[in-house]
Amino acid sequence: MPLLFLQRLSIRLLALFLCGLSLVSNADPAIWKIEGKNNSVYLFGSIHVAKPSMYPLGENVESAFERSDILVVEVDEAQVDQVKIQQLMMSKGFFTGTETIADHVNADTLKLLQKLLKETGVPYVTVARMKPGIIALTLTVAKIVKMGYSPELGIDRYFMQRARGKKQIQQLETTEQQMNLLLSFSDDDLLLKQTLVSLDKMEDMVTELMKSWKNGDTKNMVKLMLTDQVEEFPEFDKILKHLIDDRNVTMAVKIQQMLNDNKNYFVVVGAGHLIGDKGIVTILKKNGLPVSRL
Repeated sequence: MPLLFLQRLSIRLLALFLCGLSLVSNADPAIWKIEGKNNSVYLFGSIHVAKPSMYPLGENVESAFERSDILVVEVDEAQVDQVKIQQLMMSKGFFTGTETIADHVNADTLKLLQKLLKETGVPYVTVARMKPGIIALTLTVAKIVKMGYSPELGIDRYFMQRARGKKQIQQLETTEQQMNLLLSFSDDDLLLKQTLVSLDKMEDMVTELMKSWKNGDTKNMVKLMLTDQVEEFPEFDKILKHLIDDRNVTMAVKIQQMLNDNKNYFVVVGAGHLIGDKGIVTILKKNGLPVSRL
């Protein structure tokens, strides 16, 4: 499961990837193409949770997928070692001894946590010994289920199901890497506060965000996904760098290497990774690559 769902890179990005709109075949979400000497690489932003009404996707997206030999995703679910993930969560995701989350966050953050727990129907005792990253997962899943959305219908999973047995599937990261990233953030209070603020505003954000995604309005997506909260809470920029910006640099290197091949690639990553001044598209353009919007 991609980190943008595990956060998706902060939990806020996952929340923003939800939608309440019906996407039809005339939808025009943003997709980019990099023309290499002997191949093409397509970049498409994923929505990690969805409803059936989001399909079908636009013709330009479907055509790019059909022309591609290799599908690239953040994490291929078929390669996930569930035992390792469970071991990682248990070893790094919970406090030991008598420690609880209340010992690691301030009173305001704890109050907001209790408010969100009540709204989602999750008892405090369930999360008391969890570290912020695991609390983020628990509350996000609860919120998604309550709103009627499912990761089973996410864009990345849609393409993996279509590619399975027909196209090669490669992954940019591993689930272990993503989980370690989520569980390695040093500021417990900051991470939990950012998660809770995001979830608290989720339902007010989703309609505008998904309208922008549907219309390919990347400028407004940047505002909604990457700048609004940092303007309100400048300290959140630290989380954005840890969970998004640094990963963009690593992913961009791997994507650039795909241009040395003679096969076409269809790359699907969380939409928040592609856009903005520090997004993958901007990084590749600064590296001198011919990236164009389809």
